[in-house]
Amino acid sequence: MKSIRPETATDARHRDIARDLVSDLRRLNRQVKDNEAEMRDTLAATGTTLTTLPGLGTVMAAKVIGHIGDLDRFPTEHHFANYTGSAPLDASSGATAVAGPSSRPVETVRSTTDSRR
Repeated sequence: MKSIRPETATDARHRDIARDLVSDLRRLNRQVKDNEAEMRDTLAATGTTLTTLPGLGTVMAAKVIGHIGDLDRFPTEHHFANYTGSAPLDASSGATAVAGPSSRPVETVRSTTDSRR
């Protein structure tokens, strides 16, 4: 930006705006990196293994934990899977066997992890 020599007052203003935008982007990049580092530290303190799941990074794992809260409130992993909507729902009828996701998941958790949304 220092090498840009504006020819008009409008050019000078455009240069100043561009300089401000670049400064804002650098500041926001630092904040994102700081936030991600803080989330990694927080996730490490919880002892979660969510980030070992394919496609579930730091931000997504933190979002899931934020929605779910204390896992001790679920007596079994089956209760947890049902709550999150990740437990398959048996919708078989007669000779037709159909299994799919739960029809009534906690929408915020399901939308966090559902790649179709």
